[in-house]
Amino acid sequence: MVAETTVENPKDPTISREASVREGDHRHAQARKTIRADLAGKAVATVVRLVSIPLSIQLLGAERYGLWLTVSSVLMWLNLSQLGLGGGLLNELGRASAGDDRARMQRLVSTAYAGFALIAVLVFCLIVLSAQTPLAGILVGVGKSPDLAGEARKIFLVAGGLFAVSLVTNAIGPVCMGLQQGYVIYSSFMAGSLLSLGALTIVYWTRGSLLAFCLAMTVPTLATNLCISAYVFYRLHPDLRPRLRWIDGNSRQVLLATGGALAVVQLGELTALQAASPLIANGMGLAVVPQFAVPFSILMMAASLCQGLATAYQAAFAQAAARSDWAWIAAAFTKSRRRGLLLITSVAVAFTVVGPWLIPVWTRGQIQSSHALLAAMGVYFALMVVSMQNSVLMVGLGEVRRKAILQTMIAVAHVAGFLLLVPLLGLFALPVAGGLGFVVDVAVTQRVTHKYLARARSAGSIA
Repeated sequence: MVAETTVENPKDPTISREASVREGDHRHAQARKTIRADLAGKAVATVVRLVSIPLSIQLLGAERYGLWLTVSSVLMWLNLSQLGLGGGLLNELGRASAGDDRARMQRLVSTAYAGFALIAVLVFCLIVLSAQTPLAGILVGVGKSPDLAGEARKIFLVAGGLFAVSLVTNAIGPVCMGLQQGYVIYSSFMAGSLLSLGALTIVYWTRGSLLAFCLAMTVPTLATNLCISAYVFYRLHPDLRPRLRWIDGNSRQVLLATGGALAVVQLGELTALQAASPLIANGMGLAVVPQFAVPFSILMMAASLCQGLATAYQAAFAQAAARSDWAWIAAAFTKSRRRGLLLITSVAVAFTVVGPWLIPVWTRGQIQSSHALLAAMGVYFALMVVSMQNSVLMVGLGEVRRKAILQTMIAVAHVAGFLLLVPLLGLFALPVAGGLGFVVDVAVTQRVTHKYLARARSAGSIA
């Protein structure tokens, strides 16, 4: 209704201004609901992680837990098979909502789901074929633990098959975020985390196998996403329910045009977040993986909170950009960035101080960390958060290709830097090499974001 008022009275600045204020308030309200749900979900996930990591290590042992972490990291790379469809759908739904174009939204959702279903089938076939060859063992780094080769192949096949299914069920996330209703998917995420903890507890008490552990970690999330999909498409937005007749060639081109560059961005992000475990497993052994991955995962929880503060606004940024509401974009982004940087800095400093004592107690002596390693990780994550938040704004504003180039540079810095520095620095190689990549990225993205902030300030829009 706000959009219609503005369009019907394009020469009336009073109505246009009032409509803009109302729409800005609505964006903030939806973002706040999403942020609250995200914070609640992350709080639950943090508690679940704090409980599940020591249980997992005690149940599986260092090597098998390292195997699970490595399999999970390898499978995450298959998210690239989505070709950025999720991010493209989120952005395009945000733009379509600027004019409340439900017909376009229907075509976008149906076309995206058809793409996800096709990709899931192809990924499943790839997983099955890979599991029958030595490639699976090579990918998950069992070269230094040949006795785990058979178990690794089985887990790779089962986890990979469930991952293929998740490519379809997880599509509800971009739909909710694109409609500025991210609080719905975060509620599903919270329920999935709690169910996974319950399942893990049962497996731990019964001394279950690695296969049972794998099912406990994956099936609950699939189930909750299926339930939330039914809720969204049969209760909240039945008119957007995917239908074959709405699959559209033009929508496919639009989604892939945005998604292609986003796929490159995603590749860089996956490299930064997932390359460490396979690199360490192949270069230093599976047993060393948890020594890095456990403290990394703790700081990653804080970083994901910071990213959530920004991502809650991504669809709103796209909508506001379509209406040239630069003042609102500048104010919202500035506030989000300050909160994120304050949060990650506080967590990093606290974790550097107490981590070397806390981690051995928490893992019952299985994992040890030094102040120096945690400090290096803290600086690395602070730079990552600034990069993430700048990325959300750039994607929302359509600066996807430039961000794709920068994210490629970050990926190269992580992998090449690690390989070059690991003989000298050991586990310090990744935070040092990756941190340098983020420094370059932040220097460039700051110039881009400053352009939009300056545009608003020149009109006297923000302080």
